[in-house]
Amino acid sequence: MTVEAALTKLSYVLGKDEWDLPTKRKMMQRNIRGEMTVARFETLQELEISDLVCVSARFSQHFSKALLQQAEQ
Repeated sequence: MTVEAALTKLSYVLGKDEWDLPTKRKMMQRNIRGEMTVARFETLQELEISDLVCVSARFSQHFSKALLQQAEQ
């Protein structure tokens, strides 16, 4: 995100009086109008170690949910 986009987004979010502080924080982390660039990786070899940990955690969480659902049936 460019400095200009960050300042514009900050002004917009802080100007929303109807939003509470947690909502404003969430909106600053969210891609509202394409202002944030999301990196896309083609292979697992291109990911940093922190990204690999996140991918692994998501996979483990999904796998655990599937096992729990099977056990309930």
